Amino acid sequence: MKDILIFTFLSISTGHHHAADALQAELKSQGLAAEKIDIFSHAYRRLEKLSSEAYLKWIQYVPKTYSGIYKLLACGKYENDKRYTMYEWLFTQQMRHILQEKQPDTCAAFLSAQSAQAGISEYDGCECIH
Repeated sequence: MKDILIFTFLSISTGHHHAADALQAELKSQGLAAEKIDIFSHAYRRLEKLSSEAYLKWIQYVPKTYSGIYKLLACGKYENDKRYTMYEWLFTQQMRHILQEKQPDTCAAFLSAQSAQAGISEYDGCECIH
């Protein structure tokens, strides 16, 4: 049986989580083993909780600023070769540790482009899709 590991980022219910949940349900319906792990919460539970609460308050109280920053950062030109050193520093070791511990055959990442490039695609032990 194939073991599939699904990475998400932030524990709040976002489109990434809904897509990951749908993928996990479909894989399980086909008899495959699929596990979902929120990398931020797994690595830094308290910081993730604080970040999620701040994020939700931000979009609730000043949505126009969030929208503007989102468009600036997420909707601009995608740079495939750009390094995201903050994400690498925060998450690469944790991702590698999880991958070594779980030994999945395949992993899927429902993350921002920045966090996806921070090390998950560098893992040699499984095929990674993001």
